[in-house]
Parts: sequence; structure tokens; C-alpha cells
Amino acid sequence: MTERDEDASPTGDPWDEAEYVQYPPDVKSPYSDRRSAFGEQRYGALDVAREDLEGRQRAASANWQCFGAPAALFCYIDRGLGPAQWSDVGMYLQTVMLLLRAEGLHSCPQMAWAKFRESVSGIVSPPDELMLFCGMSIGYEDAAQGLERTGRAPLDETGHVHRRLVRVRRGFRALGGRGARGLQGTQGPRGLRGSRVALSLAALSATR
Repeated sequence: MTERDEDASPTGDPWDEAEYVQYPPDVKSPYSDRRSAFGEQRYGALDVAREDLEGRQRAASANWQCFGAPAALFCYIDRGLGPAQWSDVGMYLQTVMLLLRAEGLHSCPQMAWAKFRESVSGIVSPPDELMLFCGMSIGYEDAAQGLERTGRAPLDETGHVHRRLVRVRRGFRALGGRGARGLQGTQGPRGLRGSRVALSLAALSATR
């Protein structure tokens, strides 16, 4: 599978028909800026110029070799599910990646594998109702490569903490009252009644 896909990309062979849009054609700022900055950093580290299309294709073909990793995971989602479930897939993948780090392993999620979904299907034989979302290379980091870490947007650009003074008990009453009465029998109700601070997170956005 990796040999077929590695050969296809640099030679310009057509990718499989897309089943979902990976990047909207009119991505706005700051997302388009972050994507461009990532491309400049990645291909710059490989000494590949922006106008060198063939060189960029050769660099991208490392996807089909899983960047040298010995193992790969392929993540599918049911075609009948919607945007909320797609976010669940992202949370699932992040959990897997964190568990891998706990075991000393590194990983790299790759939507690029969706471009060769038919090759993957020929190996893993998924049910017809499933759609390939991405692959994930799994292995140990090669520190000898010395590649610079991909930049991340600062926290103050991607999240904001709102603080409001509220009575927690009053909030439960606004939801119908049963929650407030139910708390009376739980451990620590006095602490809950005395609390006057609530925190909420808003305006979270992707950093990649």
C-alpha cells in the first residue's frame, strides 16, 4: 500500500475522489495565516522552495511511508454522522495520542491518507457505511532529524476566560429547581451554597 501511494504522489497520478473537504477554498484569517506559516516552516526546513511543486510533492510522499514509523492507525467515521460527531473523532484521536505519549511513543495524524482511501480500504476492508477520516503514524521520535517544532498560536488568541459572580444555587433553580434540592443531600452542600464564582470558556478555536 505504501509503495503504491508513494509512487503515485510525485508522478501526479490522481488522488481518490474526495469524500470530505479538508480545507475550505476560502479559509479566512487567522486560519489561513497559520496554515501558510506551517507550510513555510515545514518545507523551509526541507530546503524546498514554495514554487518547487515537484519538490513539495516528494516531501509530501513521506506520508505514504508513515514518516518511517513502524505502525499506523486508520480512523473511520460513519457517513451518516454530522459535525458534532466529527468533533468527537478529534477528541478520540487526541486521547489516543496522549495515551501513546504516556507509553513513550510519538504520533502524527494524517488527513493525507484520505486521498488514497481506496488503497487503505483494499487492506483493512472497512464496512461500506464507514468513511476514512485520517491515518496516524505511530513510532518513536527520531531526534537526529533536528526538525523545529511546529509553532502554535498563543492561548490569548484561541481562548478566553469569562468570570461572572453568580450564586450556584440560583443557577440550579433556573434550571428547574430539582438540581438545587438534590444537592442538599450530597457531600459538601454548604461549600456549593457559598460559592459565588463560575468560570466558562468561550471562543475556543483550532490552532492548526
